[in-house]
Amino acid sequence: MSGRFSPLLVILVSLAACGVCTGTGVPLSRATFQPLVSGSPHLWLVEYMSPRCGTCKEMEPVWSEFVAKHGGRVKFGQVNIDDQDGMALAQDHGVLEEGIPSIWAFDRASGAGTKVWGAFEVPTAGELEEIIFTNFLKDAVKGVTGLLAKTK
Repeated sequence: MSGRFSPLLVILVSLAACGVCTGTGVPLSRATFQPLVSGSPHLWLVEYMSPRCGTCKEMEPVWSEFVAKHGGRVKFGQVNIDDQDGMALAQDHGVLEEGIPSIWAFDRASGAGTKVWGAFEVPTAGELEEIIFTNFLKDAVKGVTGLLAKTK
């Protein structure tokens, strides 16, 4: 098999290279999460959602606007829990106990996830920006220099 690439490797490289493939983030699954998110030197924001969820549908244009505006600063992913694999990934991360839609930040150093937003009240893109970049990241990086500078 020398000279041939694994189809999964080709898919992973393509997804990573495009950054934001769908306008809502790179579609993530159990197979892609570890190499893309946990193994990444970048901050990842991941939305857990369901296309059948009313609040998730309301959140879609807000998330899309936010991703479009900040796609060059952080990496974005999306997990569809209606997918069997997406549901398993959400269960692995304890997301279902927190509810959907929700947005989680995954730390570059540890790979640990932290819920940064999740509610039935859908924020505007500006409010989401404040929640994530002003409140969450500011608190998350006390004593750590460089992360805010890289994300702003």
